[in-house]
Amino acid sequence: MLCSESRHPHFPCLHAVMPEPAVPRTLLESIQFYASGLLLLTAIFTLSAFLFLIPFVLDPAYSTIAADFIDEPVECQVLQVESYFGLSNCTWTSCREGCTRELTACTQIIVRYTSRFQGEQEVEANDTATGGGVKWDLDSAELYVNVKGCGYPPTVNCTVFAESYGEEGLMFPCFYSRKNPRLVVPEYDPEGAKVSLVSATVFPILIFTISVTGLCLMYVRACREPVLKRLEKTRAWQKFVMYSNPPEPPPSEQENRESDTKSIPKTRTVKHEPNIEED
Repeated sequence: MLCSESRHPHFPCLHAVMPEPAVPRTLLESIQFYASGLLLLTAIFTLSAFLFLIPFVLDPAYSTIAADFIDEPVECQVLQVESYFGLSNCTWTSCREGCTRELTACTQIIVRYTSRFQGEQEVEANDTATGGGVKWDLDSAELYVNVKGCGYPPTVNCTVFAESYGEEGLMFPCFYSRKNPRLVVPEYDPEGAKVSLVSATVFPILIFTISVTGLCLMYVRACREPVLKRLEKTRAWQKFVMYSNPPEPPPSEQENRESDTKSIPKTRTVKHEPNIEED
């Protein structure tokens, strides 16, 4: 349709407005573009890694610190080792590979511990609470591979754990929780738990914050002016479409006065002369 054929007042010749040719990016714009993409990917991967670290690092480290284990180890003796099968029989297990897996088979290791035992003194497996010259602090406790009782290879290997602590009468150093004395673990590293908790929390949050801050700065510096220009072009185009027929200019003051004068009706002036009566 030619411009001369357009009759509608609100739809002018659109083909008269040609799109602007694409302007190639400068070196600075290219650097900003790739840097913003890198920061975006870094933020996404950091957030994903942080969510991944919650069940594998943060939760075990926090649980280890919250259990409040003793600082110095005590002597433990294995009293009973039992293996069960079935969900109804496995209410707990000393070791489980995978913290979300159902307990269809379990190995339960019962121990007792004392803080008064001397390393050179021998204790038989059938000693009672007062027999053998040893006074046990707790006669029955549950031995776990860690505070959660579960984990993932290669950190947790239940086969190796059962071979190491699955012998009745075995003596070994252990740690019990002050909050739950029945919770016993063979190894306890408080400094390692604190380092894991801090590193798995601070570093992801710091990297994510830096990435998001960089993206905000890149957006403000690189996109503020183009966005404003696009808004101005959009507004100008809307005005061009809506007001394709330019409105008439407002009347001047002289025209307003003339129109007001014409609108006032003319009144006829009658001259009254006094009647003079002759004497």
